[in-house]
Amino acid sequence: MFYSVRLVRDVRVVPKDFGPRLAKVVKRKLVAELEGRVLTPYGLVILVEAIEADIGLGRFEDTEIGSAVFKVACRVLVCRLFKGQIVDGVITLVSKVGVFAEAGPVSFFVSKNNMPVGFVFDSHPRNAFRRENGDEEIVEGDEIRVKVIGMKLNEAEGFFAVASIDENFLGLV
Repeated sequence: MFYSVRLVRDVRVVPKDFGPRLAKVVKRKLVAELEGRVLTPYGLVILVEAIEADIGLGRFEDTEIGSAVFKVACRVLVCRLFKGQIVDGVITLVSKVGVFAEAGPVSFFVSKNNMPVGFVFDSHPRNAFRRENGDEEIVEGDEIRVKVIGMKLNEAEGFFAVASIDENFLGLV
């Protein structure tokens, strides 16, 4: 779920930031650009772990403002799910089509078709999926263990997965 990845990025610095603290400015801009962003195909960047080398000499751009571009190598911690991965999460919403849950920065959906046979939606007294025999119910706030069956990784929309609890050892934790 969490991986360390090496990236090389271009960081643009405007002339007003040139000076003795240039290295700190470049690092701050790199962190602001990467952390919390989804990078295809790597995943969601959680943390810039380290800048691997000195920033070196920049390359001046031929623009009206005269900014410089620095090529910076860094290691980042990313969150990424893979098909077939088992994940624990917390249910955030129960609806008649299935349940929505979150596991850290990842949201996922479990369709009622991906639940074991015998679970039915019941809205009274609160939204829940209950076994027909009444011995188990899935409600908002429950911890759930799921298997990822599909994933959407999009820089604009974030991180979303479709999951199943229709196998042994999956379901309520």
